[in-house]
Amino acid sequence: MEKTLIKSSSKLFKGANKGFMVSTYAIYDGRIKAYQGDVESITNTGSALSRQLPLKYNYITSLTADPHNESIYFLDVQFHSIYKLDNVNIWFNNSQILVTRLHKGISIAIGSIVFDWISRNIYWTDRYHNWISMMPVTTRDPLMIRAVVEESISVPVALAVDPKAGLLFWSDTQPSARIEWSNLLGENRTVMLSGNMQFIIALAVDPDGQRIYFTDYIRSTLEVAEYGGHNRTVLTRLNTYKFVS
Repeated sequence: MEKTLIKSSSKLFKGANKGFMVSTYAIYDGRIKAYQGDVESITNTGSALSRQLPLKYNYITSLTADPHNESIYFLDVQFHSIYKLDNVNIWFNNSQILVTRLHKGISIAIGSIVFDWISRNIYWTDRYHNWISMMPVTTRDPLMIRAVVEESISVPVALAVDPKAGLLFWSDTQPSARIEWSNLLGENRTVMLSGNMQFIIALAVDPDGQRIYFTDYIRSTLEVAEYGGHNRTVLTRLNTYKFVS
């Protein structure tokens, strides 16, 4: 299996076309690759069939998928833009792949992007402007962009969304590291987890199990907790490497 640093990953298809996509930014020049199969089988066998997207963007820091419409959204800090790719399959063999720039004007300190498949909004964190923004994917009108969280937030990094529950989760590292959550408009906001954490760089939710998984870059841990912050557990700790996503 090719050993690369996965900056961001996102499942794209299920069934016969099961697979996931990764961005290898930070080690390579922002390639997007697709791997056939699921994470468990690839991990167990140590091998996977991968394909590289024929389009090239240099600094892809995060990506998210809309598997129902064969689309992915990604952030490219070189062009300060958010892009959408349509007609994308796990084989990258569709000659009708379309690239659309949804928005230009993001900072170079963009962290994560997530997609709410129910409301069809994307959210992203920005450590320069110290906010979390939201934009409908059905428009390219910059007037439709709004900051849903911008008060009492210092260095937002990781982001996750549970569309069915109507919940938004994010990490902040200053003045003390914590994970917060709110509704999808940034309202009813509260701290879910804090203490014994330093730099939460990635979040992922399990909507069915009502759990949130998170990686701490400094402590080299992968942890899980129930929504609300209960039953926090360290799943694994790396001694040599750092979790990035």
